[in-house]
Order: sequence, then structure tokens, then C-alpha cells
Amino acid sequence: MNTDEDYEFWIEAYTPKTIPMKRLGEYMAQLGRLLGHENSVHFHELREGSTTVGVKIEREAVPKVQQRILSIKRAEATNDATTAQAQINEMLRSDNAVAEFRRCQPEGETEPMLRLAGREIPKPQRIGPFSEAAAFKGELVRIEGADVTKHAGIMDAQGRLWSGEMSRELAIQMRSLLFEWVIVEGMARWLRNEQGEWELKGFQIQSCKALPKDTLADDVQALRNVAGNQWKDTPDPLGFIRESRGDEDEIH
Repeated sequence: MNTDEDYEFWIEAYTPKTIPMKRLGEYMAQLGRLLGHENSVHFHELREGSTTVGVKIEREAVPKVQQRILSIKRAEATNDATTAQAQINEMLRSDNAVAEFRRCQPEGETEPMLRLAGREIPKPQRIGPFSEAAAFKGELVRIEGADVTKHAGIMDAQGRLWSGEMSRELAIQMRSLLFEWVIVEGMARWLRNEQGEWELKGFQIQSCKALPKDTLADDVQALRNVAGNQWKDTPDPLGFIRESRGDEDEIH
């Protein structure tokens, strides 16, 4: 007895005969990420009607996939699902298309479960470039420059390298902090591109100082030592604090 349930991913672009194999593979890869539970979600067939990917989901995984779809619609999904959703929409925008994930009924009808608006989603407006005060923290990994203006590289906790320029006098002061964790402050020039991503176009460093010794980790340990508190029962207090205040970046 077949216990799988039938679904389909309908793309209003191409046809089964005209869609490039590479593009079809890109859509299917992101669909797999969107639905999750990869071992229980299977490609079944390519159907007529624009481009329609037949999908079979093992019955025991159906409630989990449906709950995942619901969380996407409510904007409560995990990062991997929302990233896949955004990637599919970007591909649809590029293909001037929209798409739907549908549940197939025994009578031959389909029930739309998730619409991916693609071309109908307004493009993010380009903003900038503009300048504003900014601060970066991380390891000072580079100081160089043969001309009057010198350049520095700051590696943040996520492994991203941020570059800035400063005067020769400031570069001399910063030499003693090379390979130390620092905070650099100055004026940053930002641009938001049409993909909605922020780009740092330039950073003029005006000051640099070593990070204080009383770090966030030290503060959390001090809180844990206070009698009657709940911090000692929190497995990842630093992560909890960063998540609570949305402080995942090393940019301020």
C-alpha cells in the first residue's frame, strides 16, 4: 500500500520541455530546503502545465511539512526555510514568474498551500550611498599603506573582514594593538543595493582602542554568581542575550 501523499510545485515559467536542467535543479534544491525533512520528501515526476514538479511526501512526515509551511506563511519559520523562500522568490523574479506549492486531492483537484510571489514582490529600493558614524569591533589583523593614507583590517567574531583607512599618525598609534581585539570608530559610507543588502563603500577610522577587559562573558559569569538568579540554568546565556537584543553583528 502506498502511504505517500502527493504534492506539486507549480512554476509559472518555462515548460517541462523548455526549462534548462540547471535551472530546474536550482528550483528543486531550494524547494527541498524550503520543505525540510529531506529524507522523507521525494521528487516524483515533471508534469505538464508551465513547469510542475510532482512531489511525494512520506505520510509520517506530512504533519511536519505542513507545520513548516504554516510557519513560513506566518513568518515564524527557521532561517533555513526563510532563506530558501527568499532564494526561490529571487529566482522567480529573475524568470518573471510566480509559483505555488499545492496539495493534490484524490479527486484530481489541488489545494494551494503556499504562494511564492516572485515577480510581484517589489524590489528593495536602492538607498544611498550615505555617511554616518559607525563602530566596528574585532581583531586588528592588518595595517598597511605606502601612501599618506594607511589602511587597517578588522576581523569580526563571524570571520568577516572590514577595511578602513586612517591617517599615518593614527596608524602609528594602532601598531601596538596589532592582533589584539579592538573597537574602531569613525565615519562609514553605506549603500543598500537592489537586492536589499547593505554594502560598506568606505570607512574612515578616527579612533581605535583596545576592548575592555570586563567583557560580556565576564558580566554573565558575575550574574551567575549572584544567589537566587536563573542565569546559571541558562545553557547559552551569551546567545540568549544576543538573540534578545538582535546583536548578532559586530557593527554599531
